[in-house]
Amino acid sequence: MRRWLTTLIAIFSIMGGLPAKADIVELVFSPDSLIQTGENHNYTYPSTHAITINPELSLPVKTIYLNSSAIHSDIVVTVERVNQLQIGTVLKNRLKFSDLITALENRQKQSLLHDITDFESPIYDRQMISKDGHSLLAVSILPVTIDKENNLILNTRIAISIDAPLFEAYNGSNLHSVLDNYTVHHTNRFSNKVGLSDSTGIIPRYVIITSSELAPAFEELVDFKNATGIPTIIMLVDSIYANYPGLDEIEQIRNYLIDFYNNGGEYVLLGGNDAVIPVRYLYYYNTSTPPSNPYNLMPSDLYYADLDGDWDLDGDGIWGEPTHDAPDIVPELMVGRLPVMTISAIENYVSKLILYQTDPGHGDFDYLERSLIFSSDQMRDYPASGQHGYIANEYPDNIYIDTSQTIEMPDGYDPSPTNPNGAADIVKISEGFGLIHILAHGRRDGFRVKASGYDSYPASLILSTPQTNGHGSLVDLEANGKVSLYYSLSCQVGGYDLDSTNGLPDDWSFVETAIAAENAGAIGMVAYSRWGWVYSSYYLEASFTKHLYGDADGNPVKAMYYSWLDYPYYRDLIYGQNFFGDPTVGFYRTKPLKLELDISATKGEASFFASINNRPIPDVTVVIAMDGVILEEGLTDENGRFESTIDLIYGNDYYLTAYKDSCTIFRTVYSPSITLDNEDDETERQLPTEYGLEQNFPNPFNSATTIRYRLPKTDDVTLEFFNILGQLVNTHDFGKQPAGIYSYTWNGSDYNNQPLSSGIYFYRLRTGEFVETKKMVLIK
Repeated sequence: MRRWLTTLIAIFSIMGGLPAKADIVELVFSPDSLIQTGENHNYTYPSTHAITINPELSLPVKTIYLNSSAIHSDIVVTVERVNQLQIGTVLKNRLKFSDLITALENRQKQSLLHDITDFESPIYDRQMISKDGHSLLAVSILPVTIDKENNLILNTRIAISIDAPLFEAYNGSNLHSVLDNYTVHHTNRFSNKVGLSDSTGIIPRYVIITSSELAPAFEELVDFKNATGIPTIIMLVDSIYANYPGLDEIEQIRNYLIDFYNNGGEYVLLGGNDAVIPVRYLYYYNTSTPPSNPYNLMPSDLYYADLDGDWDLDGDGIWGEPTHDAPDIVPELMVGRLPVMTISAIENYVSKLILYQTDPGHGDFDYLERSLIFSSDQMRDYPASGQHGYIANEYPDNIYIDTSQTIEMPDGYDPSPTNPNGAADIVKISEGFGLIHILAHGRRDGFRVKASGYDSYPASLILSTPQTNGHGSLVDLEANGKVSLYYSLSCQVGGYDLDSTNGLPDDWSFVETAIAAENAGAIGMVAYSRWGWVYSSYYLEASFTKHLYGDADGNPVKAMYYSWLDYPYYRDLIYGQNFFGDPTVGFYRTKPLKLELDISATKGEASFFASINNRPIPDVTVVIAMDGVILEEGLTDENGRFESTIDLIYGNDYYLTAYKDSCTIFRTVYSPSITLDNEDDETERQLPTEYGLEQNFPNPFNSATTIRYRLPKTDDVTLEFFNILGQLVNTHDFGKQPAGIYSYTWNGSDYNNQPLSSGIYFYRLRTGEFVETKKMVLIK
C-alpha cells in the first residue's frame, strides 16, 4: 500500500455565499493523497468514502451538502473538469459489477442496480434532502472517473456550477450538527388535534401507534417512559383512520404524524407488524411502470419518519423514485417498529427493555462492554482484514471485541471451516454482548455462520425456530437478561413482512423472534428487509458503529440515520433498512453506574436519598407516580436528597423512579408506613403495639426484594445482611425512626454495590430493644 504525505480538499463558494444566478463550488484533489491498494484498482482518498464495483476495482466518493433555498425541480447542476490526470487503465474483465446480495438463495444481483457508465462523470449522485423545511442538495463527487476507453482519470480540480441560490457548503463531518440545530419549520399542517395530548393535557414527545387489541400490552411501557421524562401516549390506528385524511391508511398515519411532529413530537413506535401497522413499499429507481418483481419494492418506515418529502410527486403510485418523486432521506421523527402481533411478544419485549435500563444482565454490567461479530463467506475475506476488521476499527478502546469463535476459520472459502457451529454460537451469544454484528449471508429466518466454500453447503446456521443437526436457534438463548443491540447486513433477516400473518412463532422472521424472546435476544435491531450487498453494506455498518459510540450519543436510530448521510447514494440499502425496537432506547456505550434511591417517611412526608456506592448524587431526577399519573417530580440537592411536598397516604402504592445520565434507572413500588403525625391520634392510626420483622417479598427474589418491619415506639434501627457463612455482606443504618410500619427495598448487593451471587442469605433487624433474623433466597 502506498501512503502519501498531503491531503487537500478545498470546498468553498466563489460568490462568498451571496445568492446569484450560478454559484460555484470547487473541489481540489491532490495526486499525492490518492492511495492505491496492492496491484488492484482499489483507490482511497482521505475524508472520502468508497464505491466498490468488484473486489479488484473501487473508487473514492465525496459527498458535499449545499444549502439552498431553491426547490427540488429548480436546481440545475453542471460540472467542469478543470484539470485531469490519467493514472491507469482498467482491464475490460475488471469493469464488470460483481457485487452479490447477502442472501442464502438467489444470489444474482438485482436488475439495473449498477451501470459502469455511471462512473464517466464526476457527479455520481445528486438528491435533495430536507430537515424541518430547510433544503440541502447532496452531491456525490467522484475524484477518480473511468472514461470511454477504460482509462482511470484523477480529476485534480472540479468546478461545480449550481444554477440556484447557494448559501453554504458542508461536508459530512459537520452536517449532522447543522441538521440537528435547525429551527423547526412547520410546513404541512393538519388541525384535527386527535391524539396530540394525554388525559392531563401534557403534550407527548413519544407516541406508540397500535391496535386496540394490542394497546393494553404497551401500558407498562407508557408508564415507564412517562416516569423517565419522556411524555408518552398510545394512539390507536382506528382513531387515526377516523380522523385524518389520506389516499390510503398508510398516508392517514403519516398525516397524523405530521400533526404529532408539529406539536412537539419526536419519537414513534409502530406497535405491530405489517398486519397491524401497514407499511409503504418504496422503489429506488425512476420508472413509469411498477417493477416486474415485487421483491424489489422495499418495506420502509422511512416514509413515516420523513415528513417533508413528496414520496409520490408524479402520482403514479410508485413511491420513492429518485427524481420522478421528491423523496428525502433525512427524517424529522425517530421511528422504530415492533414487528409482532401478539400480546405475549409485546410483554416480553417491554419487560426486557425495562430490565435493560434498570438492571442490565441482572446486575452483571460487564457484558455491556463486550461486542461479538459474526463474519463468514465473502464478508470474512473482503477486504483483506475482513469486514469484521474494518468495523472493529470504529470501536472505542473500552470495548472488548470477541472474535474467538464466530469468525469463519481459517477463511471464508475453506471447504472445511473449523469454527464452531450455530448451536455452539448460541451458547456464545448467551454469555452476553452489548452489540452484536452479523456479517453473513442470510434469509428471512436466520443467517449462516460457516459453509463449505463461499455461500455453499454443507453449512451451519442460526435460525429463529427450533433446530437440530448442529444449527443454532434463538429459542435456545439463555434467559439471563443479557440482551443486546443487533446489526445485520444479511438479506431478509429484517423481512418481517415475509413471514405468515397468523402471529404464530413457528414461522416468525429472525427479527421478530429476536425482539420477542423472553429475557433474551434483542432490545433493538438494525436489519435489511430485503437485501444487503457483499461489497458495500459493511460501509454503512461501520459508519453506524462510529456514530453509535460518537455523535449519536448511543441512540441507534440516530446512528442509522447518520450512516445514511455518509452514504446517500446507496438508496436501495437505505430504503431496505429499518430499526426494530424502542426508538428512545439508550444504548450503553460504557458500563453504567448503579443508581440507588433510599426512601424514608415521617408524618406522611417522604425524603429520598440518591446514591452510587453509598455516595450522595446530586441532580438526580426523582419521579413519584400513582396509577400512571405523575404526582411530583424534582431533583436531588448537592447532598443527594429530595424532599417530597405531597402526602404519601398509607394503603396506596406509589411508583418511584430515579434517573441520571450514565446511570441505570432506579424503579420500585413504595407503600407508605403508618407513622405518628401528633400525640393525639396514636389510637386512630392503630400504631404497632410490638416490634416485628416480616418475611421479605418476593421470596425467592431476583433483582430486588422488600422487607417490612414494625416499631411500637421511636428507636434506633439497623438492617443487616449476612451470607450463609454468617459473614456480614451489607448493612443499612436508618438512625432514629418514630413508631410505625416501614418497608425497605434491597437489591441484593454488597457494601460496594456489587451484585451478590445466588444463594441463601439472612437479614436481621436490630434496634435498641429488639433483634430478629429471617432467611431469604436470592436467585440469579
